[in-house]
Order: sequence, then C-alpha cells, then structure tokens
Amino acid sequence: TGSAYDKIVGMDSQDVELALIEPGSPEDSYLYRKLIGDHLDVGGVGAIMPSNGVPLSDEEIALVEEWILQGAQQ
Repeated sequence: TGSAYDKIVGMDSQDVELALIEPGSPEDSYLYRKLIGDHLDVGGVGAIMPSNGVPLSDEEIALVEEWILQGAQQ
C-alpha cells in the first residue's frame, strides 16, 4: 500500500500532465502550482490550495518550494 509520501511524490496529477510532486522541480509539481495559484495556467482545475480558503503565507510556500528543490525527501 505504501506511505502517504510514496503516494504523492512522483504521482501523476489527475488534473494535468504534471506529477503531483516532481522532486527538484517546483514548476513541474502540481501541488506547488496549486499552492501559488497558477495551476489554471497548466490546465488545472479548482481553487487554490489549501481548500479551506486560507492561503499559505509566502514563508510557508517558500518552505514547500525549497523542500521540492532539495529533492522532496521524506
């Protein structure tokens, strides 16, 4: 069955031709695109994440971006 990490890293997004998380490449990671709000530019759907309507701060988004840049390690 795998861990939650295994289920999201490298997994194709159901919405677009991007991986949900592409280690080393935030711009190719659909999750990152949903967080910054430009997911519609790559054919995505729905609202910005998180879905509760309160966007992450710039600092929180920068942490996700850096994690992806560094290889999205567990």
